[in-house]
Amino acid sequence: MPAQGTTIPTRPRPGSRTFVINGPTYSDGDASHRPDKPNYTRFDTDMYLQKIATKWMEEEAGGAEAGKTYTLGGLPQGYELWGRPRPLNPKHTDKWLYGHPSKKLFDSPYQFYPHWKFLLNYGSGESCQCPVDEEGTPDVYSQLFTLLRNEKTLKRRIEERASLDWRAEKPLVDNFVRSTPQQASFLPRQGEVVLYLRPLSSPLELRQEPDSHHIRVFDPRTNSYNDAPPQWLAGIVTQVPISPPTVSSLHPSSPSSTPMPNVGPSEASLNTSGYRISPLPSVNSTNKLLSKQQTYTPLHLIRPFSLQSHILAGIPPTLFHESITNALTASATVSLIDRHSFSGTWPHASVHSRGIFIGPEAYWLGDTVLLLPEDPSSGEPVTEIMHLSDIITTFHSLQASNDDNGVVVVTGNDCKRISIELHGEVYTTDPVRRAVHKPPVPVQQHPTPPRMRAYGNWFHLDQPGDVWAAPFPRVLSRLYEKSALAAWLPHTSSLSSSSSSSSSSSTLLDLSRESVLSARRLAAQTDERILGSAGRIDVDGDDDRDSQQQRRQRRRRKDWFWAEYRAEALDLRSLAGKE
Repeated sequence: MPAQGTTIPTRPRPGSRTFVINGPTYSDGDASHRPDKPNYTRFDTDMYLQKIATKWMEEEAGGAEAGKTYTLGGLPQGYELWGRPRPLNPKHTDKWLYGHPSKKLFDSPYQFYPHWKFLLNYGSGESCQCPVDEEGTPDVYSQLFTLLRNEKTLKRRIEERASLDWRAEKPLVDNFVRSTPQQASFLPRQGEVVLYLRPLSSPLELRQEPDSHHIRVFDPRTNSYNDAPPQWLAGIVTQVPISPPTVSSLHPSSPSSTPMPNVGPSEASLNTSGYRISPLPSVNSTNKLLSKQQTYTPLHLIRPFSLQSHILAGIPPTLFHESITNALTASATVSLIDRHSFSGTWPHASVHSRGIFIGPEAYWLGDTVLLLPEDPSSGEPVTEIMHLSDIITTFHSLQASNDDNGVVVVTGNDCKRISIELHGEVYTTDPVRRAVHKPPVPVQQHPTPPRMRAYGNWFHLDQPGDVWAAPFPRVLSRLYEKSALAAWLPHTSSLSSSSSSSSSSSTLLDLSRESVLSARRLAAQTDERILGSAGRIDVDGDDDRDSQQQRRQRRRRKDWFWAEYRAEALDLRSLAGKE
């Protein structure tokens, strides 16, 4: 078929050696296809114009002449370049070309070139089979799903080398995976949301009132508590100390708990004891100025957000800092970390990850986490923990479909349900829950972290080595060291006076339950992304045997926001604390 709109570069720009190439006269561009998130910025398309023109000259016009540069007169109407700061590396901006009628993206001029050339040669976009990325679903997964359909069984490592996000995050994630599980459970992690105070004036300190158990500011000079409540904030941890603090840092008398000065960016790498924390802005607002108010905070002024109902007890909600309300609103978010391998037998597929953010906290393989009862509303106490060995996202009953060009493809959107489960050995403090005839595991021979031992005797839920699966909403929090709980909430020391008592241990394991569940309920009612439609997931999922009507009813109960990255979960440009 003859070319449409093809013109050799005979129109130089006045006074320059740049030659302009006329592009296709026809465009299939969709001007309504634009980013729907506020952290995207529109960019000029000079790079696309120059690279596409040069490539066309090299392929179709006998080669580019030395000393000359080439550019297009413009992109086809309806196409625009938009970008956002790369998560975990905000100095770099990732850009995509929007406007394809299928709502798909081009991530480089060279990826767009075949489509541009098709428009040029045929004056139409129909039947073009150019390679594009589906928005929100990395192309590598569609490729793996489609390959699984063809080969029936498949097991592959996931290496998104074509993905800028994957390349940028991989070294950082690998470092986190190696180091984080070896650290104490009570230490805040980058990307987590915590409660914190700005440094107190000496000699003021935090104490718990003996009678009310409320956390108050105590003045040893007058031997009295301040009338005003502590000014707690909720913020995201954007930098952790290069040398992890010890348990002694939980106490204000520790030398390593000395407040850090608010150092500048050039001094940030010297941070040895403080945590850099930025107040959390609202996920429902485009105003992110709050996140610029970062401070370096010593460990003894930081508390897990999962204990917020205890830490904030006695403070009227009307006095809460706005960041606390913002953190509550973002408490029903989930995002996976380092999706590293793929396996499946058609039509089911699994993606394995090394970490996951659930609400305010991060969990990594090797962590020990508290599990809610299967029915959290049953009133049963928390008695189980899991030692994480895998995090699996399963795509149930994948279905093939034809794209706009008639090509058979499989995407993650074409399945009956998606589930995210944590896998690992499960232990319980309840002898009734343990496997029949299974004696308690001797504390001195416990195969899991020493922090378990302080909670008394544990029982295998089944045979030693058996791996259990739990849906991610059952995760309550990490299993914190009892010494840390005693530092945060001294009254819990009395609950642990009899470590052999299963009822005493259950009380401690239940400590964060109401905080976490009430925050999730509130988030499901206030996070506009959940109340809308994009990104929501159904925590129950659809059983393969459910009728269409039952599946519709289940979808109305979606109460989590599933984000691609942690920064997206918190509606931030990056995790660097500089919006």
